[in-house]
Amino acid sequence: MMRINKRTEKEDAALKIPYRALTLKEALYLLTNHCDGYFDAGMESVVLTG
Repeated sequence: MMRINKRTEKEDAALKIPYRALTLKEALYLLTNHCDGYFDAGMESVVLTG
């Protein structure tokens, strides 16, 4: 049986940036000053949602 992963429009529109592409300072700056988002440890990325 195949499992279908339903994603919301917000998840589809999210920008995922790998940890290795940003310094910690850059990631924190983006999350605190410009965008809503979160750190995703499973995907090893910063996810910007807005």
